[in-house]
Amino acid sequence: MQMNGHELKEEGWRPYELEQPPYSQTVEFARDERVNHQLPWFGCARDFPPEFNVAGLFWRPVQS
Repeated sequence: MQMNGHELKEEGWRPYELEQPPYSQTVEFARDERVNHQLPWFGCARDFPPEFNVAGLFWRPVQS
């Protein structure tokens, strides 16, 4: 799945720059395809190094 930011928002993804996920909660991340062609992945915001580039990054809670 690779989508642009508009498509991600339509599907309920939240822009990281406006709303950060809970620090220790595992969520699904995806990046706007216009910024970087990168497949979605699961992780926690606490695992990002300080220099991690959040441009075009979106997240959504993990479905249980």
